[in-house]
Amino acid sequence: MKLPTVEINNTFYRMPKPEVVDSWAGQVGPEFRFAVKAPRRITHIKRLRDVADETSYLLEVLAEVPRFIRGFSRFRGLCARSAAERFG
Repeated sequence: MKLPTVEINNTFYRMPKPEVVDSWAGQVGPEFRFAVKAPRRITHIKRLRDVADETSYLLEVLAEVPRFIRGFSRFRGLCARSAAERFG
């Protein structure tokens, strides 16, 4: 049995390079989906504060492979609301 989705833990520990993301996408078919963990630099170290540069970099790298950005606008909205509620 082949799974149609995989969660990528690598992104939690380090920001991916464009060639790495491209390599992941090149190893699977077009219907395959990736669930990408937000980097710990964003979520745990900076605790969602002052993370515009890190978030922009991550989104730019992932945007090079369209299947990575599906649903990101919804994700960004949820993050923004959550951060506003938590940190005011």
